[in-house]
Amino acid sequence: MVDMVYCRGCGKELHVSAPICPSCGAPQPIKMYGYKNRFIAAALAFLVGGMGIHRFYLGQWRGLWYLLFCWTGIPSIVAFVEGIVFLMTNQYSWDHQFNNNDLSHPGGLLLALLILAALFGLTVFISLISHVLLPAIHVFVSSGGQASI
Repeated sequence: MVDMVYCRGCGKELHVSAPICPSCGAPQPIKMYGYKNRFIAAALAFLVGGMGIHRFYLGQWRGLWYLLFCWTGIPSIVAFVEGIVFLMTNQYSWDHQFNNNDLSHPGGLLLALLILAALFGLTVFISLISHVLLPAIHVFVSSGGQASI
């Protein structure tokens, strides 16, 4: 039953490729994007939500507002709250809103945790470079290239 979804009009089960529901005749939206995982959306909201990346991931163009006002810090606060909302939303409601009632995909919590760990590691690496290596290079250059022990 992987290729089955629910009609947006009457809720009856139908094939994913059906353009209209055979029961009620309601047109079915064409699925243009892949499955949207709520854990990945929440991770993006927490980490880079101030630039609206989580909204672009969800296929929503209102992420442009986040980019326009990212310098104020307000989109970061809004994205943090949205990340919490994404995590609190149950899977059925999430799939109804963002995945056209497609319940065939797993939750993906492990993938979201791996993304968080990779981004945390990148942050630690950048912090290490900026706080340890750059001052050491500055001291080396300012001493005329003489290494002091």
